[in-house]
Amino acid sequence: MRENRWNYRTVTIKPGAFKKATEKLEDIEDRLNRLGSEGWELVNVVTGIGMYPTYFLKRRF
Repeated sequence: MRENRWNYRTVTIKPGAFKKATEKLEDIEDRLNRLGSEGWELVNVVTGIGMYPTYFLKRRF
């Protein structure tokens, strides 16, 4: 049986500074949906590293 192999990726999404909060959320959702369509799975979100949250993703290698 073949072992699972993973690629990992970190992403910081910086929505436009002058947008409304709902537009910023849409930007984040759009980016995460695009990554999901490429096979990436969101596994964690960490705040406090920088100004914006950092999203951790994985997909099968």
